[in-house]
Formats: sequence, structure tokens, C-alpha cells
Amino acid sequence: MAQFTLRQVLDRLYHGRSLHKAELSTLNMGGKQLDGADFSRAYLRAANLSHTSCQHTNFSHATLIRATLTGSCLQDADLEGANLIRATLIDANLHKVRAVNAVFRSAIVDRSDLSFSTLHQADLSNLSGLGATFKHANLVKANLTKAHVDYANFCAAQMVQSRWVKAHAVGASFDSANLERAQFIEASLIGANLTQANLLNTCFRKADLQEAILFESQLDWADLTQATLSQSRLTDASLFGATLEHADLQYADLTGADLRQANLENVQLTGATLNKTQVDGAIFTDAHGISPEQRCYLTDHGALNIPD
Repeated sequence: MAQFTLRQVLDRLYHGRSLHKAELSTLNMGGKQLDGADFSRAYLRAANLSHTSCQHTNFSHATLIRATLTGSCLQDADLEGANLIRATLIDANLHKVRAVNAVFRSAIVDRSDLSFSTLHQADLSNLSGLGATFKHANLVKANLTKAHVDYANFCAAQMVQSRWVKAHAVGASFDSANLERAQFIEASLIGANLTQANLLNTCFRKADLQEAILFESQLDWADLTQATLSQSRLTDASLFGATLEHADLQYADLTGADLRQANLENVQLTGATLNKTQVDGAIFTDAHGISPEQRCYLTDHGALNIPD
């Protein structure tokens, strides 16, 4: 397949012609106007698209491995099924981008705007998205294994059954996000904001939620086995039927939380606040750090197997 020159590309775009399946690898198109172009299934390996305007551009199923799109505008672009392995999209505008089944493995989207984007079933494993914005994005069944998204914003995002195994999301915001049945196994969520998040049946096994904010979050039937929740704020959170075996809840604030039917075997509770906490049917076998006053409260409110 013949390699297109920049002049040929611009000439085709000027005449409204498609670049479907075009060979454009390593081509320097930086700073050009590419709005509405058709690059579907094109080969753009290591191409330079930095600071380009690609609004409504069609990159569906295109190969963009190691491509550079730093500072580019891809608002409303179509990236369905595109391959962006190790692509660089720092400070890019990906607002409302459509990237169903796209592969962003090891890509860099630091500080980029992906709000209202559609990343359903996208592969974002090993992604670097420091300070990126995913507000109202669709990340249902997306794979964020080992992703680094510290201080990113996932406010009100739809992330049902997303996968975050060993991901780093320190200080990230998941305020009002839907993370039902998500997998955060061994993930780092230190200081993360999960206020009013839907975390039903979500798995946080061995996750680090130290100092996390879980105010009014829904954690019913969640798996928090061996999770670190020290100094976390679980005020008015619902943990009905949750599993907290061997969890660290030292100095956590559980004021008004619903722990009914929860399993707290071998949990660490030193310094934890249990004011107005609902504990009917909750199991506290071999729990540690319960004060005499808390022991009386738990007994009076239906908790089970409270250690002497």
C-alpha cells in the first residue's frame, strides 16, 4: 500500500474524499484542520496529529498505535474499535467521543477531557489519566486494570461491571457514579470521593480506601474483605449485607451507617465512630478495638457475636 504524502491528504480532504484504509503511518499532520474527515480503518501508526482539529472525524477501527494527539480536539469524533495502544493524548479534547470497544492500553490521556464520552467495553488497562475528566462518561464493562487515574474526575459516570484491578485512583472523584458490580481488587483509592456512589455488589477486596469519602454511598452486599478503610468517612452509608472480614476500620466514621446483616469478623475498629449505626444481625466475631461503651451499644441494637 502506497504511503500518502501530507499534500495528497490535504488535497483529498479539500475535495471531500475519503482516506478509508489509507496508509498514513508516521505522517506529520500536526496543527492541521481535519474536521469531518474519514480515516476509518486507516493506518496511522506513530502519526503526528498534535494540536489538530478533528471534530466529528471518523477514526473508527483505525490503527493509531503510538500516535501523538497532544492538545488536539476530537470532540464528537468516532473512535469505535480504534487501536490507540501507547498513543499520547495529553491535554486533548475528547468530549463526547464515541470509542466503544476501543483499545487505549498504555495510552496517556493526562488532563484530557473525556466527559460524556462513550467508552463501553473499552480497554483502558495501564492507561495514564492523571487529572483527566470522565464526567458523565459511559465506561460500562470497561477495563481499567492497573490504570493510573489519580485525581481524575468520574463524577456521575456509568461504570457498571468495570474492572479496576490494581488500579491507582488516589484522590479521584466518583461522586454519584454508578459502579455497581465493579471490581476494585487491590486498587488504591486513598482519599477518593465516592459520595452517593452506587457500589452495590462491588468488590473492594484488599483495596486501599484510607481517608476515602463514602458519604451516603450504597455498598449493600459489597465485598470489602481485607480492605483498608482507616479514617474513611462512611457517614450514612448503606452496607447492608456487606462483607468486611479482616477490614481495617480504625478511626473510620460510621455515624448513621447501615451495617445490618454485615459480616465484620476480625475487623479492626479502634477509634471508629458508631453513633446511630444500624447493626441488627451484624456479625462481630473476633472484632478488635471495640470500646466498652460500643459493646453495650452493639448488644442493645442486635449485633451478634460481640467479643468480650
